[in-house]
Amino acid sequence: MKKSPIDITPFLRVLIRLEGGVKLSENKSLMEQFEDNRERMYSDDPDDNGGATFCGITLTTYNDWAHRVLGPSTTFTKEDLQNLSFHTWVEVVKVLYWKALGCDQYYGRPHLALAVADFGFNSGVKRAAKYLQSVLNEINEITRAYQTKREGEDGVHRVELIHIAEDGIVGRETLTAIQKVVRQCNAETQAVNMICQLRRDFINRCVERGTINEKFHRGLLKRVDYIEHIQRHNL
Repeated sequence: MKKSPIDITPFLRVLIRLEGGVKLSENKSLMEQFEDNRERMYSDDPDDNGGATFCGITLTTYNDWAHRVLGPSTTFTKEDLQNLSFHTWVEVVKVLYWKALGCDQYYGRPHLALAVADFGFNSGVKRAAKYLQSVLNEINEITRAYQTKREGEDGVHRVELIHIAEDGIVGRETLTAIQKVVRQCNAETQAVNMICQLRRDFINRCVERGTINEKFHRGLLKRVDYIEHIQRHNL
């Protein structure tokens, strides 16, 4: 049976709800709600280290996407960010976060894809990928689901666990580990909870170092709670 890629729509819905502060309606499309709430989605909060932001996308991020996709000569301004279209916003999210973390290929594990994508969106793709890889290795130590047989010098074949590199790059090895460690062992809930706890620990360390203030600290922790809520209630 052909595997279907995971739909990005639930992640977009989370971002519009949490980043845009929008109470979503079931009777309107995401694009309509995005356009209806355009003014409230833009902020240029002096307390936010990211600077000017439109529905979670900073001007720096927007230009990073532009340089990759449109070419290095394309540079956007704050005004361009304020006028960001729904289609372009989706493409920025898809290229820089969803596909960069391989989330469309977590076949049959949408809640894990959502947890990893949102972590990457808020805290960086490489960090989210490393935490995912460490969680996969930790679960594999218990389940022993991802292993191989190797022939020793004495000619005897022995079973060895496969330890995936925690390099912050979601490639074939990490995607295979998701299928072996998470999908086959039905360990998605465990993996999501572990990632959320690692994320909380990271947020708390940021507060201790003074890189985020109490306002953003509380908001980020509530965000992690919401990701767990979605899984718990299978939304």
